[in-house]
Amino acid sequence: MTEDIKQKLREWADRYETADFIKSDPVQFPRLTAQGLNLSHLTEKEQRRVETVAVITSWLSYGDRKQIIKTAAMLFDLVTEEGFFENQRHFQFNSPNRLYRFFTWADFFDLCERLSLIYGKYGTLESCVLALSENPLDGLIQAFKGVKGFPKDKDSACKRLCMLTRWLVRKNSPVDLGIWTSFDTADLIIPLDTHVHRMAQELGLTRFRCADMRASLEITKALREVFPDDPTKGDFALFGYGVEHHRNNQNDNKFHKMIE
Repeated sequence: MTEDIKQKLREWADRYETADFIKSDPVQFPRLTAQGLNLSHLTEKEQRRVETVAVITSWLSYGDRKQIIKTAAMLFDLVTEEGFFENQRHFQFNSPNRLYRFFTWADFFDLCERLSLIYGKYGTLESCVLALSENPLDGLIQAFKGVKGFPKDKDSACKRLCMLTRWLVRKNSPVDLGIWTSFDTADLIIPLDTHVHRMAQELGLTRFRCADMRASLEITKALREVFPDDPTKGDFALFGYGVEHHRNNQNDNKFHKMIE
């Protein structure tokens, strides 16, 4: 990677990892849940509430961003009711009716039931994941094994779980919450979707054509050259590159139309 690209990645990361990023991103829901809380000293109950909203929001994060946010907003109002798990209110959602894309309300019930079992046994999701693995991604895969929408292994990019770990582990960020203290930011993996993968390919950060775990790990390794202790900060840089790239393409198209 050239020094010019490294410098650009640093600039894009600083420019786009701001509070403005939250407004159009699903992270707004766990952020809203954490509003007014001391994120470095959460009670167990407070941590469970933030974890619940983060897990459900990341679980939904397929497809069109506006539709994700619309559905997440509806579920946010439900799961943040006082005593949602304690009073087993999630049992009312065990229905085959469609919720979002290929998820039904019964799938949502299964997810809530798994969270309820985890909290009953471990207190928090963080404690559960740590008990299962020293690696947060591996621990999450094991914790939600059998729940629809969660990967069975690490053959895929596991984009939504990598995004979830970024939200929960990265500290001192205007976007991410950093409420988990048991895991190291340096060990996180880039949340890789087709857009980020394409941007990474254009910058020469990966040779893999498929957006799978091999590509995720290769891109993460490249980003460690720029952000040694915090490679997923590069997620904001690649997002920023996508924005800059789109803007430049629009300007080029306008210029070509002017001279035609």
